[in-house]
Amino acid sequence: MTQHETSVSIKDGSDETFMTDVIEASKQIPVVVDFWAPWCGPCKTLGPALEVAINENPKKIRLIKIDIDKNPSMAGQLRVQSIPAVFAFSKGQPVDGFMGAQTPSQVKDFVKKIIDEHGPEDDGLTTAIESANEMLQAKDYLGATEVFKAIIEEDKNLPDAYTGLIKSLLGEKNINAAKSASNEIPPNLKNDTLIKAAIAQINVTEQTLSVGNLEDLREKFRKSPNDINLEFDLALALISEEQNTEAISTLLHIIAAEADWSDGKAKTQLIDFLDALGPTNETGRAGRRKLSSLMFS
Repeated sequence: MTQHETSVSIKDGSDETFMTDVIEASKQIPVVVDFWAPWCGPCKTLGPALEVAINENPKKIRLIKIDIDKNPSMAGQLRVQSIPAVFAFSKGQPVDGFMGAQTPSQVKDFVKKIIDEHGPEDDGLTTAIESANEMLQAKDYLGATEVFKAIIEEDKNLPDAYTGLIKSLLGEKNINAAKSASNEIPPNLKNDTLIKAAIAQINVTEQTLSVGNLEDLREKFRKSPNDINLEFDLALALISEEQNTEAISTLLHIIAAEADWSDGKAKTQLIDFLDALGPTNETGRAGRRKLSSLMFS
């Protein structure tokens, strides 16, 4: 995959592929085009915000990113005067857009507006996925598993259905079934960011199965606050109980105290856990910033 091809809904475009990637594709689903350049400061924050918003709606909208230094023709035809410049296309025509920096919330609102006004009609599967995700949030793992399986039977190209299935199986602590589900994912979805996060979550969950009771570990660590092995086990137990913020803080504390402990085991665990949380998780994004600050301070 090229630089920005992080999912099936996001890819790098060019002047040569504009007709196929944007004009023709937008006849089926709205397409957002991000004109950017490597030297553009605001592009470095707007681009990731667009990717997050698009990845939250992978079946309803697509993103094409075009480097204007390498591809000046279409930018010229659309009279792009400054970058970042964003255009939304539907039915082969530009329907909305903006130029300049935007906050993540403004970007999310823009993408939602395009989907609401120009997105494909719900075929029933989107509603089913939303219902299954509600079951997942309510920890009705068995119910969610059955719904996600039924959705996949209907359409085997929905990344969020596979990720939901894996999460529900992991909620049941059924590691083997989660691994089997990951093996059934079509090759064209393997590089999707949501899929990658779900597969990473399998590995993280497997690592937490052997840890002890969370409250017992808290008490032991309270009595032995300098025991790094015990603190690491506490972090795993926190991950197992989905106490993500505290788990990240605990692993960061180990790294700050002794980064090379057990061949960098805490750092490796934290990176795996952040991958499992995925690129859109706010707790995970905050954890990445803290880790980066710690490593480069």
